[in-house]
Parts: sequence; structure tokens; C-alpha cells
Amino acid sequence: MGNGQAGAQPDTSEAGEKLSGQKMIGVVVFNFVMLGLCAVVGSGLVPANPMRLALDWMHNTIGITSPPEEKVRMVALLWLGSIIVIVDGVLFMLVFFTSLLM
Repeated sequence: MGNGQAGAQPDTSEAGEKLSGQKMIGVVVFNFVMLGLCAVVGSGLVPANPMRLALDWMHNTIGITSPPEEKVRMVALLWLGSIIVIVDGVLFMLVFFTSLLM
């Protein structure tokens, strides 16, 4: 109060901009890696057995039935797509709500 500042100002320095840019690059890299993983899984380059084991573990952990053998790739793509949507949605909400506070 005695220092004459009305409130905290966002960091507009060069270091703050560089850090912000690095975070954005991280988000873009995450999306490219996840989309690449989707492409690899969808194209059949990954054997079905490791995917089957991972899906069985995930489904048993949350208490739902495992998919049939012929739908393993489709279910794996649905899980990967859901992860992308959830992570991007949470990041969007974080940026949106913090921008309202500033």
C-alpha cells in the first residue's frame, strides 16, 4: 500500500515473454507427439498385444470391461484423443480464467 502500486502487474519483460514462448512450444510439441502416436497406433505399426495389455490394465483399473480384440486399435485411438482434448481443454481454461483475473 505504501509503495504506490495499484496492483500486481503481469511480467512483460523479455524474460517473461521468453518463458511464455517456451511454454507454448511445449504445448505444441505435446500435441504433435500425441497426434504422431495416434498415427502410429492407427496405421498398425504398433503390435496389437502391447496395446491390448495397456487397455486391459486401464479398463480393469477404472472398473469397465475390456474391448474385444478387433476393436483394440479404435479404443486406443479414443483414449489418446480423449487425452488430447482433456489436456488442451484444461490448458485453455487455465489461460482463460487467469486472463480474467489480470
